[in-house]
Amino acid sequence: MKTFNSWPRIVQIILLLIPGVNWITEIIVRWSAFGHKKGFIRLLIA
Repeated sequence: MKTFNSWPRIVQIILLLIPGVNWITEIIVRWSAFGHKKGFIRLLIA
């Protein structure tokens, strides 16, 4: 199996971006749910 450093640069960038995009999407979804339904619990989760 190849090590991460031996993979093409574009593959490395894509793999490193996936967690960041996931984190941003999660924040947007949680704040959107709070905006639509309100509620103290949703505010704490957001």
